Amino acid sequence: MTSTAKPTAKATATATTSTSSASTTKAGATAYTMADVATHNSAQSCWAAVSGDVYDLTTWIGKHPGGSSVIKALCGTDATSAFLGEHRGERRPASELATFKIGTLAG
Repeated sequence: MTSTAKPTAKATATATTSTSSASTTKAGATAYTMADVATHNSAQSCWAAVSGDVYDLTTWIGKHPGGSSVIKALCGTDATSAFLGEHRGERRPASELATFKIGTLAG
């Protein structure tokens, strides 16, 4: 007997969804505008841009060692200055941040 089930593609989960103007770059990464990032400005959907990349920090809010208010203040913003001001040259924060990357910043 043969199975009629079709294989399914492996799904990846993102903590939030958006009706953004996101596009896919030549390298296959999703590119978001700062307008896209700005719409994710709450604890329920927290995106931030850092050094040209976009991160979904929603699940990190309650886990940040410096407290949730630090991350909440960055939701919907370009957080490059804040991140580098606090963590420039530190491997662990940069490595941790990389796990939340969802795309690049367009333009």
